[in-house]
Amino acid sequence: MLKCTCFFLLFSGYEQWEEDNSMSFATAVGCFATVSASNKVRIGSSTVTVVEGQVGYSFPSDARFKENIQSDVPGLAFIMKLNPVSYHFDHLRYAQHIRENTEGREEQLNELSLSRSAGFLAQEVENTVMETGFTSFQAVHAPTNPQDTYSLGYSEFVVPLVKAVQEQQQMIEDLKKMVEEQQKQMEQQQQMMENQQQMIKALQAKL
Repeated sequence: MLKCTCFFLLFSGYEQWEEDNSMSFATAVGCFATVSASNKVRIGSSTVTVVEGQVGYSFPSDARFKENIQSDVPGLAFIMKLNPVSYHFDHLRYAQHIRENTEGREEQLNELSLSRSAGFLAQEVENTVMETGFTSFQAVHAPTNPQDTYSLGYSEFVVPLVKAVQEQQQMIEDLKKMVEEQQKQMEQQQQMMENQQQMIKALQAKL
């Protein structure tokens, strides 16, 4: 059932619906799927548990089109402020918020809500982005209208995680170098003590 007359909207599947005709370039694919914001693609409804493909999703990443490149990605300073948590996600309330047709699906949505998940809270990540000034971090989608919701692109966390690992590795290398230098000093001191003991023995032998 299609209730939207807006241009540039694509709905594919059974029972997609959308009453807001102010959106553009929005796509909803799948049974009961709805889309809540412009320039957004929604695959499946709130009862979908797997989105699968033979290969991983790819982002455009051609250096020919990247400008003003800077090595300014924070690592540990950003990662250490994140707050991993576990939680129950209320699938029914979420489906109702984004205006999915939940009639006859309440039990299924409530059953899904019993499963515990792990992740981050999008609002907390948004605050961390602002605190650290890491504004190029695009993992957080903030609502653009009352029906829209926060969401996170977890793949985006790979970049600061890589930076954090690099920073930790540098710390390890620096500590390793410090330990090696201290070990060298200890060996030199040990050698000096042995030399002094030999000199003392030589003097004692002459007495």
